[in-house]
Amino acid sequence: MANNMGCMSQAEIEKFAAQVIRELNLDGWQMEWTGGGSMCEKSRHIIFIDKRWINKYPWQAKENVLHEIAHIFTEDKLHGLGFYREYIDLLERFMAV
Repeated sequence: MANNMGCMSQAEIEKFAAQVIRELNLDGWQMEWTGGGSMCEKSRHIIFIDKRWINKYPWQAKENVLHEIAHIFTEDKLHGLGFYREYIDLLERFMAV
């Protein structure tokens, strides 16, 4: 998809992730790119976002960033009730950004 269709560039995704991290006061956390799937690595305070989300629609790219950030707030490594509570809160707060 081309950026002229409303898709998010690499820089726009990085800016969105930095904004969310800043607004949530997640000091020491950062976003990095990966080619092997998105994930949250709590021990290193890094959310890895797969490069495949570059040039996707904003709702797709933002959802992926927020999904990984939701893992920061839960002990559940999977997708249990606690994870979905955090995830829905993040979606409500940041998807209109």
